[in-house]
Amino acid sequence: MAKEPTELTPIPRMRAVHYDTYANLPTTGLFVGDLGYANDNLVLYRWSGAAWQAISGRDADTLDGFHAIDLLAGPLTVAQWQANAATGTAATPQSVNDNNTGTQSNANGVGEYAEIEPDAVARFVVKQYRVYGDVSQNGDGTWKLEYWDGSAWQDWETGISTRVASWSGWVEPAAGVIITSKMRLTAVTLDTAFNENLCSQIEAKY
Repeated sequence: MAKEPTELTPIPRMRAVHYDTYANLPTTGLFVGDLGYANDNLVLYRWSGAAWQAISGRDADTLDGFHAIDLLAGPLTVAQWQANAATGTAATPQSVNDNNTGTQSNANGVGEYAEIEPDAVARFVVKQYRVYGDVSQNGDGTWKLEYWDGSAWQDWETGISTRVASWSGWVEPAAGVIITSKMRLTAVTLDTAFNENLCSQIEAKY
């Protein structure tokens, strides 16, 4: 009797897992989120894009500050950042991530914000941001960039200037790389030109 052929179902690559001593875990050819298990110290690591970071040692849901779902977080791209229109309490919040420096969002009061949620389910690894202001401002107002840690809003960068009409450089906050599902640009002090903060664009990515 002929043997029936075995059915094979392709499984898409999610994350590579490397198994070796810690000293021999690779440091090249890796993607953010790849895993490494050091069989000499029995620790699970996650590749941050620059180094292996320990994530084992706690319960199954929270591993050294990471939630289990964070193991599947991928690097944020500008295209993902712009995928969904921003919402929030600032006027026309969608203008901050519409890929158009000719439109502006107005924060007319301290604490008003534009919130960007690239995906309703996914979490992303974020490393840097840049901001485009508006020519009518004096540049003496300030913003802060916040991120959602899964239970509360946390400051990622404070003291962001209300720029004139130009891009800032890409900024990597001292707080380091974060994993989050959504972020907010929030007014802290108001620009003295019109007692409001204007933002034409903000972009974030890994």
